Amino acid sequence: MDKKIVKGIILTVAFVLAITLSAAAQAPNTMLYQGRLTDDIGDPITSSTSVTFYIHESEVTAIYVDSFIRTVIPDDNGVFTVELGPLSAADFDGDKLWLEIRIGGVELTPRQLITSVPYAFSASNIGNNSVDSLKIINFSIKGEDIANNTITGTKIQNNSLTQYDIADEPGLARTYTSSKFISPDSNIVFVDSLTITVPAAGYLLVQSNSYASINGTIIGNIRIAIDTVKRTSFYTTEMVVVGSSGEAISPAETRWYSATVTRCFYISSGRAVNVYLTADRGIDDGSGYLYYNKMYALYIPKSYGTVSFGSATPGTPVNTDAQALTDPGAVTAPGESPQQQYIIDLKPQATDSETEADQTAKENQEQ
Repeated sequence: MDKKIVKGIILTVAFVLAITLSAAAQAPNTMLYQGRLTDDIGDPITSSTSVTFYIHESEVTAIYVDSFIRTVIPDDNGVFTVELGPLSAADFDGDKLWLEIRIGGVELTPRQLITSVPYAFSASNIGNNSVDSLKIINFSIKGEDIANNTITGTKIQNNSLTQYDIADEPGLARTYTSSKFISPDSNIVFVDSLTITVPAAGYLLVQSNSYASINGTIIGNIRIAIDTVKRTSFYTTEMVVVGSSGEAISPAETRWYSATVTRCFYISSGRAVNVYLTADRGIDDGSGYLYYNKMYALYIPKSYGTVSFGSATPGTPVNTDAQALTDPGAVTAPGESPQQQYIIDLKPQATDSETEADQTAKENQEQ
């Protein structure tokens, strides 16, 4: 019984897309071919049949550029779909190609011309490197426009992506303490601390929020500060003061204040950064407390404007204390005025013209 495939066999859109994309994005370079298998009187053939497909550069010559042997399994109407490939992008360079079909060594004529749909034809006229960033409107290509798994490491040129092309994720650390007694006479108390690991150089925004209470016959004040090193003295421009100086009140009275401290640091490299919240009280009368303190540290990978650190100008990070240089958390903001940094169990060293007693008296006077 002679076998034939009826005319009107179509090439599906999947085939067109595969040929169009194969050279640029290395999509699956195959094509789908669909047809109907009948006998010589038009009845459908439903049994498995071996079919050979040839791709020719000519409608009549015997030379072919590719061939595929497939076993097709028709449905009850003789209709089958078969996938041919892998195909060579070099063969589909714009010149005409014909598809020959053989069953049992018999060629079914005529050969079918392989054509493209209008959109695929338009894509084929786009020259290599002719679409650049100037042709693409910002934010016009979104995630849903890119098929899953089409962009892999092999599609990205070495060293073409830098840290500025990839937005680092921000990171957050938080801690909480219920209450802390603030001792008088300018003894610094470490209220709380946290550690945040930053992946790369960037900015660290730290904030603490708490309620302060002060009682006694003289209010005085509480000074609160945030730093990345332990200190026995504060930067006067980087602290918050709550209270009422030398105001005399009834011993039964307690004053309450809302205390918020915010500070920004520049971190020069990825590391674990320690952040400390400290406070002191200069009046030796009554008591002072910080309640319900919540401290947050937010890592921000880069700035989108000017970032200032107190009255200083951003520049190269400065560490002036030898111990701080070996402490992973000892990072000061770039451009801050260099000031001696101390570990808590050390005493500030007085200068030749200033005794330690003079220095302590000056700190108390500032409060």
